Amino acid sequence: MIKGALNRFRKGLSKSRNNVVGKLQSIFGNRISLDDDTLEKIEELLISADMGVESAVAITRNIEKRLKEEGGEATLESVLEVIRGDVS
Repeated sequence: MIKGALNRFRKGLSKSRNNVVGKLQSIFGNRISLDDDTLEKIEELLISADMGVESAVAITRNIEKRLKEEGGEATLESVLEVIRGDVS
């Protein structure tokens, strides 16, 4: 019984993760300009994915802090790397 519930939970998380990644890809393509508007879109997407406001804000700030060092642009993969690191 618990094993079945755990499997359903994992499947739901996988769908959420795939949904967030897919939306990021459709919005930004492969290169992302990390301006205020883009960071706001990422934050809204994370909130809409039920990350919670505090978590979404913290993750977005980490994206801004860690990736602005790359000249204000980043690849989708580098943004996802920050998100994965913060969610793990």
